[in-house]
Amino acid sequence: MAITPGAKIQPFTFADQTGATRKFPDDFKGQKTALFFLRHLGCPLCKAKVAELKAAYAQFQAGSVLLIVVVQSTPRRVSEFAEKEKIPYLLVPDRGKILYNQFEVRRGGLKEFTAPAAFAATVRATLKGHMHGRFEGDEFQVPAAFLLSPEAEVLHAHYGKDVSDFGGVDELLAKA
Repeated sequence: MAITPGAKIQPFTFADQTGATRKFPDDFKGQKTALFFLRHLGCPLCKAKVAELKAAYAQFQAGSVLLIVVVQSTPRRVSEFAEKEKIPYLLVPDRGKILYNQFEVRRGGLKEFTAPAAFAATVRATLKGHMHGRFEGDEFQVPAAFLLSPEAEVLHAHYGKDVSDFGGVDELLAKA
């Protein structure tokens, strides 16, 4: 069952790339929150999305939207990656898939992994220099994106059709 716009999200706690504990929505009062679920930081598709979100970060700031990206990489890997790549937003390690489960972000199968769109996106990401790194998470994890109100109401929900379908930044920000 997918979470749909209008649903209320239960409060949750997470550690960011610095190891600081954050509480949603308490720590983000008055701000809308964009929440992206990727696979892991070894995934070329995910590396490309991380770079896209970094490039679009000013758009999130202009719309007063806090950006959080959740991955299945380890806390150490997330910390090192965020520092090396100068990630300006919150990057959250979730090896135990606690947030994935709370937001009902599903695992796909061979169909979602081998979809023509996923193959084409992987080629594009690789040609841009986003090579596959360490296998740090579930290769069959399907991505998702949400926009949450300051009161923790879902304003936008996007569940990927395949492993490359992250949801668009413009589409999400249009709902902000």
